[in-house]
Amino acid sequence: MKHKIGIRYEDKYLMERRVALVPEHVRQLVEKGIEIQVVPSEKRVFKDDEYRRAGAVLRAEPLDADVVLGVKEMPIDYFKAHKTYIFFSHTIKGQSYNMPLLRNMMDHKINLIDYERIVDTQGRRLIFF
Repeated sequence: MKHKIGIRYEDKYLMERRVALVPEHVRQLVEKGIEIQVVPSEKRVFKDDEYRRAGAVLRAEPLDADVVLGVKEMPIDYFKAHKTYIFFSHTIKGQSYNMPLLRNMMDHKINLIDYERIVDTQGRRLIFF
């Protein structure tokens, strides 16, 4: 079975241009046999064609990926059971406004990798925004 990684369209803020994976890294992953799916976006800092040339498959939602990468929080109804999502969830400090999101993920056995918890051996964060 081929591994699939999805890059979602950022929709939390109108002018969000950041993306979790750049075209060069997409190319490297595709060369290793991983399928990269990218939801098209006219606002993203990298153009859709750059992802296409790197070997990504452009497709509309919903992504058919095992792992979905994002930057900001995702809508609570976006998640699918038994999948893995990597993004800034803003839950690690017990932020009350995102506790329903965390509860939903736990109830549906969804894996969350929060960028805020990716740390070095000294516990220092490695990913910032």
